[in-house]
Amino acid sequence: MALECSRLSPLRARIARAQAVRATLFLGLLGLLLIVSSALAFQAFADAIGLQSEGAYWGAARSLLLGVCAAALASCLIRWLFCRVPEPNGVRLERDAAESLYRAIDKVARRTGGGGIDHIHITGEMNAAIVQRPRWGLVGPMQTYLQLGLPLVHSVSGRQLNAILAHECAHLALQRKGLKAWGCHMRSWAFRVMEQLVDGLPFLPHLVHRQFNAFAVTGARLARLEEFEADQAAARIVGAPLVAQTLVEVSLRDRFLSDDFMCRVMAQSGSLRSPAIRPYREMAVGMAAGFRWPDVDGGRLGVRSLTGSEEIESSLHPPLSSRLAALGVWHVRASRSAGSAADKHLGHLLPELASTFDRAWWREVKRFWRTHYRRSRRREMRR
Repeated sequence: MALECSRLSPLRARIARAQAVRATLFLGLLGLLLIVSSALAFQAFADAIGLQSEGAYWGAARSLLLGVCAAALASCLIRWLFCRVPEPNGVRLERDAAESLYRAIDKVARRTGGGGIDHIHITGEMNAAIVQRPRWGLVGPMQTYLQLGLPLVHSVSGRQLNAILAHECAHLALQRKGLKAWGCHMRSWAFRVMEQLVDGLPFLPHLVHRQFNAFAVTGARLARLEEFEADQAAARIVGAPLVAQTLVEVSLRDRFLSDDFMCRVMAQSGSLRSPAIRPYREMAVGMAAGFRWPDVDGGRLGVRSLTGSEEIESSLHPPLSSRLAALGVWHVRASRSAGSAADKHLGHLLPELASTFDRAWWREVKRFWRTHYRRSRRREMRR
């Protein structure tokens, strides 16, 4: 079945179209400037050769200088316009290696009418995201990837993972289908070019900076509207209580991982040269042993109790309390599921995935870890 549009859909669609038109015009203007600067460079070099053969050396020098400047501008425009499109992050899972996970996604995708997922990538983050990119970078058939964080699938049950998949497939069905996918691609392309222009040309006029900032602010507003719309669509598929419970579960477990579990892992650097507890290898055990829902009466957590402790609103995601209020859910029950989605869908792959992300984590923290270990040893020796 196809998802019905929510009351937010007309506003979101209007902003998305306007942003896509602005992005296309901006990229087209830079493309036209590239053509003009390339033609000017070619003509200036040709004039310099002709003037030199006639003995007009000063004129040839001026034409040569103009050609060099035009060629330099064309070179910068090529570098900015044809910047590399980021590849999907994480470890790619083939369908035959994670059949149950692919089946779960296919089932939800059929219910939303948003089309299928080409590939799944497992990342080391507490996040899930739909990523689309043309096959050959900037052009080609549009391919769709689902990025699932390993900490995320350790944090939620199978039912909660279905709510997450419904949310992501709603993005695909309502905001990334057909021409809408290309509109999103144009917006992302333009934003990458703007970032490079701002970084490479800090002397750009203030008016240009203001236009770029306005584009970014509108893009952030669009992203928040898309989150609200996807939440409401997911609620129509799996129910608002389950979507709300999943949002709270992910938020609480993310806070547990960053404020408790990872602090305990890093605390080993004071006494061990290399960690005995690896974060991804021990994540499931750490979750089971250390995480607890807040102790509330009746096992129901009020939305208002989350307002003071929720994470600061990011530029792309609304605050948790706002998302729950938009769903019309004011109390959330703690999850009673005994098993995680990771055990259900990735059981035989977990050791290899954990090893991969632990190695990447160790490469990132190794220098800090060893420095902290040496300092701790020196302090102990002075005692």
